[in-house]
Amino acid sequence: MIVVTSEPQHRRVRVRMGGMLTLAEVEKFSLEEQAAVRAMGLSAGEFDLLVETDGNQVQTQEIMGAFGRLLLETPLKARKIATVRAGALTRMQSRRLSTLRDNSLVFENLAEAEAWLSEQ
Repeated sequence: MIVVTSEPQHRRVRVRMGGMLTLAEVEKFSLEEQAAVRAMGLSAGEFDLLVETDGNQVQTQEIMGAFGRLLLETPLKARKIATVRAGALTRMQSRRLSTLRDNSLVFENLAEAEAWLSEQ
């Protein structure tokens, strides 16, 4: 399950993910995230991405590979990407992805992630 919402007042796209994801869900996420950015009238580097993964499980390598490709190939790239991930194994998996972009970090809680995104 992936739910994408926009927060124009923060120039942010918020994503909630849970469960075991499919390639179809990853593709749908990509389309919805890019549409949310365009709907706010923003371009690449003008928005932040906040990913909340409460209840998300360790994902397959296929799914993580798909997210990795999105990080590198998406046309409207975020200024910063903050991922909130509970659990040591899931956090480790997300940290591997975060190394693909200089402006991407993984956090244990939402407050820390939001504080980092608010920094200029």
